[in-house]
Amino acid sequence: ATSPPQHVLLISSYHPGFPTFFQQITGIKSVFAGKNILLDVEFMDKKRFADDETEANFLTLLSHKLSHTKAYDAVMTADDDALLFLLKHKARLFPSQPAVFFGVNNIATAKQQNMRRDITGVIEAVSMQETIALMLELLPETTTVLALADTTPSSLGDLATFRSLAPVFPGLRFAELSLGDSSFGEFTGKLENIPADTAVLLLSAYVDKTGARMPFADSLKLIIDHLPRPLFHLWQHGLGEGILGGKVISHEQQGRTAAEMVVRILGGEAITSMPVVEQSPNVTVVDYQVLQKFNLPKNRLPPDTILINQPHSFYNQYKYQIWLSLLFII
Repeated sequence: ATSPPQHVLLISSYHPGFPTFFQQITGIKSVFAGKNILLDVEFMDKKRFADDETEANFLTLLSHKLSHTKAYDAVMTADDDALLFLLKHKARLFPSQPAVFFGVNNIATAKQQNMRRDITGVIEAVSMQETIALMLELLPETTTVLALADTTPSSLGDLATFRSLAPVFPGLRFAELSLGDSSFGEFTGKLENIPADTAVLLLSAYVDKTGARMPFADSLKLIIDHLPRPLFHLWQHGLGEGILGGKVISHEQQGRTAAEMVVRILGGEAITSMPVVEQSPNVTVVDYQVLQKFNLPKNRLPPDTILINQPHSFYNQYKYQIWLSLLFII
C-alpha cells in the first residue's frame, strides 16, 4: 500500500500577484515533484496591507483553518514578514512542527534560528558588495552610491547591509533616498535631480510616507521614467523591464534550497544537522538594451555575466545552414 502523503504549509509574506511568488513556487515544486508531498499556501499580503488589523485577521483565519485540519508535517515561510509572524506565533500554531524559512533579508534574525532545534532556513544573501563593484566598473566617474529604499522590514534589513559596506569602499559616499521621508510625487522629483556622478541601487520602493502603496511593476516604471541614470538591482524580478542589472538573487533557487531541507527533515534528519544557509548562489545579469541606452562598455562586464535582450545575430541563428551551404558550394 502506498503511504499517505505528507502535508507542508507555505506561509507567503505577500500575495500571488507578487513577482517573486511563482518563481519561489517553481523552485519548491521542482523538489517536491514525485515525492508524495502536498503543498498548501497561505498569503499574508503584507506588501499591500501592512496594518496590524490585517495581520490579526490573518492569525484568526489561519488558527480557524488549523483547528479544522490534520496537523501539518512541516511549515515553510517565504520572506521576512512570514518568518517574523512564525516566530511570534509558532508555539501556539505549530508547537511540534519543524519549520524552514527562505527569502529572509534580516541576516541577524535568520542566524539567531541556529539556536533553535525546530527552525532552520535560507538567508536571502544579497550580493550587494559585488553589485556596487559592478556599478563602479561600469560607471567609473561615480563618487556617490545612492540606495532607493522604503520602511518595509525587508528594505530595513537591506539598508543595514548597505550601511555596513561603506568602510569597504573608502572615498565613496553612501547616500539613501527613502520613501519613508517622501510621497511618491516628491520621490519622482528627487529622482529627476540625481547628478551624473551618482550610481543608483534599488532596494525597495513599495510604500511612501503617507502609507500609499504601489505594486512592484508600477513603482519600477515610475523610477525608470524619472531617473536619468542607469538603475541597478539585487533581485531577478524587474530585469528586462528597464533595470540595467546586478549580481542578482534567484527566487527559484531560494525555494529549491528550502524545499530540499524540508525533504531531508521529513525523511527523519534532525534540524540541528542543518544550519541556516548563509550563501546564495547569485549570478550577474545585465540587460544589453539598457547597456546600449546609456552607452556603457560591454567589455567592462565580469566574464560570467548573463546578457539578456541581446540582438540575435543572423550567423548564430543560421550557423548550421550557412556551413552546409558553404560545403555544398565548395
